[in-house]
Amino acid sequence: MSATLVPTAAYQLADAQGVREAARRRTGVIDLLVFKAGGERFAVGLAAVDEVIDTGTITAFPQSPTTMLGVSEIRGALVPVYTPGPALGVDIVDRKKIVVARGRDGRRVGLAVDDAEGVMAFDFETLNTAAAQGMLLGISPRGSLLAVVDIEALVAACTTDRVEETS
Repeated sequence: MSATLVPTAAYQLADAQGVREAARRRTGVIDLLVFKAGGERFAVGLAAVDEVIDTGTITAFPQSPTTMLGVSEIRGALVPVYTPGPALGVDIVDRKKIVVARGRDGRRVGLAVDDAEGVMAFDFETLNTAAAQGMLLGISPRGSLLAVVDIEALVAACTTDRVEETS
């Protein structure tokens, strides 16, 4: 299966551990959310994503971590919004979308990204894991490059101002 966006009616979901395992074994087809940040394409396991919304008002929060942009009201709840740029090594400028994901502790966190492309059924057999380290699970060389990242490690890096490895 090629690493392209395909419409799919039956999502093949896997939690963050399942995505890490698929990357380690380089087997399985799992639905990933593809987003753009700093001109680069990234993908995370869809099961850990609650929703993707247009960026609305983000209210700055005093004395917050450098990666925290502020809070946004999403469906009646205040959700902290972070920039994943420093953790991903890119500069995010447009911030058109917020990916609302859940961290290891189940808290909802918004990640402000340039855009969201959609969902793709990704065949992990095509994943090149030679450069895998930290939150980077691997790179797909098919089509335009796509970096598959561990959503739990990305959320942890954004919320703690440091990059965290997962097993």
